[in-house]
Amino acid sequence: NDALNLLLCGTKISFSLKKEKELWPIEANKAQIEQVFSNIIVNAVQAMPEGGEIKVNITNKKEENGWFLPTGKYIKIRIADTGMGINRDYLRKIFDPRFTTKEEGTGLGLAISSSIIKKYGGEIKATSKQGKGTLFVIYLPAI
Repeated sequence: NDALNLLLCGTKISFSLKKEKELWPIEANKAQIEQVFSNIIVNAVQAMPEGGEIKVNITNKKEENGWFLPTGKYIKIRIADTGMGINRDYLRKIFDPRFTTKEEGTGLGLAISSSIIKKYGGEIKATSKQGKGTLFVIYLPAI
């Protein structure tokens, strides 16, 4: 998409997208879901000033035991980067409104992203290893 090309223009960042051929449908506002992707990818680009990789993988996922999510069908979205990673203490706060480590940041991007995903009955989680990168996993209920 044009916005992604603009974000990556002039960087040494490669982008790959893999998805199942027949993804289950979800009920969500396209612009809001694009905003979630944009917020995460902007952060990934900023975490890789020397270049790196962003990989997105979208699959169908059945949750059967209801441990992490209510039992049902979901779309699972994994967004991984090879950036500098997020400090463990910061990782707990990244979805808090106004939390930022950037001089120019508002601290709203990931808070808004979390709010959007939860509004649709989904979940968003992040794991990170400093010096290795960050992984965001998003689950959205399928219809």
